[in-house]
Amino acid sequence: MGPEETGTRRLNLAQSFNPIGSISGVVISQIFILSKLNKASAVERAAMKTEELQVIQAGELNAVTTTYVAVGLILVITWVLIAINKQMPKSSDAGGPLNLGPTFKRLVRNRHYMWGVVAQFFYVGAQIGVWSFTIRYVMQELRLEQIDLPIGKTPEQMAATYYTAALVLFTISRFVCTWLMRYIAPANLLTTLSIIAMLFTATVIYAGGRIGVYALVGISGCMSLMFPTIFGLACRGLGEDTKLGGSGLIMAILGGAVITQLQGMVSDAVHSINLAYWVPLICFIVIAYYGAVACRKDLPSSPTV
Repeated sequence: MGPEETGTRRLNLAQSFNPIGSISGVVISQIFILSKLNKASAVERAAMKTEELQVIQAGELNAVTTTYVAVGLILVITWVLIAINKQMPKSSDAGGPLNLGPTFKRLVRNRHYMWGVVAQFFYVGAQIGVWSFTIRYVMQELRLEQIDLPIGKTPEQMAATYYTAALVLFTISRFVCTWLMRYIAPANLLTTLSIIAMLFTATVIYAGGRIGVYALVGISGCMSLMFPTIFGLACRGLGEDTKLGGSGLIMAILGGAVITQLQGMVSDAVHSINLAYWVPLICFIVIAYYGAVACRKDLPSSPTV
């Protein structure tokens, strides 16, 4: 819907509300899961009797399963309300039947689109990798397991506060980037924030400490525009191939499974969470390259800064 030249900005605006759900998830986990974890360390658990350890594990498992079941029930209720709402808008398909073979061939030969799929693959991998290792990194760099914490707070809860801050910054930054796209070409903004993310990630790797933690939070501000912007840029000019092309970009979320696994393997191999962040750093290099290529393409865009 709407003109193609502003599609990327509108997509960013629509996705600006998604992180609100992510923030809610973190808050829910802090209240209903992390707060109920037993504070015994791994060493203390190893010294426990089997029966005592099983009681602790059962309680922690119950906290997780109860929370997820409750969230699942809320989703089911939401789906039912949508299904019975007769006033929901209905989509219409004005196009003809999809000719899969020729469409797929055109997409594969479209270098700009294929680079978009590659960039999306690396972006999702970077995002999941950065966020998955945040709590471990914060606990390590701030030595949360070695200092006195407020009564009733676990190291995981304290570290999750920084994760929440990252999600809040992610949300705010997406609205800000949507506004900036009125004046700056999306591809240029993508390239700029990718480079800043690279600098932040290098700080995470080599500076560490509180500075590294702040840089880790800052990465989320840079990532905020990447998914919808890559999606919008890659779909430009596809015409009747947009539907299948969009599906390919969505399938690129496979990077979240592949690259995060690779980051974990690197962390185990070198025994360093810090050095494992070289994996998302390489991802941001790929994204910056795609943004730079998109800037040189003759693509329709209202701002040209």
